[in-house]
Amino acid sequence: MQSMFIQILIGISIAVWIWTLMDFYETKFKKLNQKIVWLLLVLFFPLLGTIFYFRYKKDLIIRDTLE
Repeated sequence: MQSMFIQILIGISIAVWIWTLMDFYETKFKKLNQKIVWLLLVLFFPLLGTIFYFRYKKDLIIRDTLE
């Protein structure tokens, strides 16, 4: 029972990590060095990097607005 729960939790965390990498690829950052730093953070610290990436993403990207 506990083993199955851990496997499901690991599977969900891997899926969210892959989703983060796909979102990261499509996002246009204001500066190239920001993109490099965030990529390294997400790759080397998957859980914390993903949490911080989605928390601070809106402050770092170029917004495509039709004004």
